[in-house]
Amino acid sequence: MACERIDASLESLELDCVTSNRFTALLASACSAMLIAGCSGPNFDPASASAVNVGSGLAAPTGADLIRLDPAAAVLGPGDRLEFKVLGLAELDRNVRVDSNGMIALPLLGQMAVAGQPVSEVRQQVQRRLGERYLQNPEVTLEVIETLSRRFVIDGGVRNPGIYAVTGNQTLIQAVAQAQGVSENARLNEVVVFRDINGVPHAALFNLADIRGGRAADPAIFPNDRIIVGNDENRAFLRDIIALSPFVGAFVQVAR
Repeated sequence: MACERIDASLESLELDCVTSNRFTALLASACSAMLIAGCSGPNFDPASASAVNVGSGLAAPTGADLIRLDPAAAVLGPGDRLEFKVLGLAELDRNVRVDSNGMIALPLLGQMAVAGQPVSEVRQQVQRRLGERYLQNPEVTLEVIETLSRRFVIDGGVRNPGIYAVTGNQTLIQAVAQAQGVSENARLNEVVVFRDINGVPHAALFNLADIRGGRAADPAIFPNDRIIVGNDENRAFLRDIIALSPFVGAFVQVAR
């Protein structure tokens, strides 16, 4: 039942940032897969688990981990830079950046609102508009060549669970602050971060009270991380991870 409640919570998150239903579904699905894996049988295989001591810093995801979502499905946000091309019309080629209002400027079409939309949908929209007004059967390519709008998920014992942008050198404390802080029933010593490292799912346990008190380092949060803050509802699920973690602040491999 605990897993069902957490899964339902992830699927019903209200986003603070502009995002699409498709992107929400992708992230919710990724989180749900992690949580379901944690609720069925043993979560960890101690014989093959990969524990990473975070004393000198967290294990960071690889570049492949950071772009594990289909690039065509990733939603656009302010700061993202795109390469725009129309086959046979090199004079229309542009590198454009999404501005702070979520807009891009394209030749012939002018300003377009793109924030929160998947790249594939924006490309189809551009192709359709060019075909309706200017060109016959245009072949358009639109690719993200630089992104500043990566997201993480936070759920459980926080006031405003949701999907948030990773900004700058993000840390766990800052991530919790973005979710408006912890809720009244939050368990500060039961905070778990899920992360793919070299394509393999891992989880680590952290203690917010120790981090706040300067007794533990504030770990970095990366795009695609999933953070679960312990509370009364998810205690049964987190208990398995807490019991099997070798020590606080270590990433251990999670069985899929």
